[in-house]
Amino acid sequence: MGTILWPGGWTLTAYGCFRTGTRLFCDFDTTNQKNLQAGTNIWSGGGGVDVVDDGGKITLRHNAFFVGDDGSQFQTAYISPQPVRFIIEYDDVDQRYTSISLVLGRQRIQAIPITPIDPSQPAGKMPARVVAGAPAPGTQQATQPAANGALGTATNAVNNVNGQAKKAQGLLQSVQGAVQPH
Repeated sequence: MGTILWPGGWTLTAYGCFRTGTRLFCDFDTTNQKNLQAGTNIWSGGGGVDVVDDGGKITLRHNAFFVGDDGSQFQTAYISPQPVRFIIEYDDVDQRYTSISLVLGRQRIQAIPITPIDPSQPAGKMPARVVAGAPAPGTQQATQPAANGALGTATNAVNNVNGQAKKAQGLLQSVQGAVQPH
């Protein structure tokens, strides 16, 4: 959907949000160019990554956690250039909205889709990501302040790489699905 860059080599890539009632779980990958340990307080400084609905209401984060490949949730993670899945929770987001914007400072990712969580899914388990190709038409990638052209160029490069990786992953999954017994 889009990417937010932060000083110190941080990248946050948004994949979408899941809803249960008025609670949103927004799904991200986070990376850092250095190898370091981080707690769930990342992406909360400088105002934090906030949700903005179509009515303009700003909702601050309620909670956050990392998610392992096995679906486990944890409070600290080893962050490196290898992506780590990161979920940020937001409470009291009106159920009439089917998409939101994510904002950190002047950076904004618009038209993030909200998918309802299947009620038959076990409690506390995050749904698997939906692998998508390029962003939907009219979907805006992360925007950068006009005065910071280098950061904007870097964000565009990251968005292009992420888009290509998503396409490749989708192709691989479709090929795997075709060859696996049903």
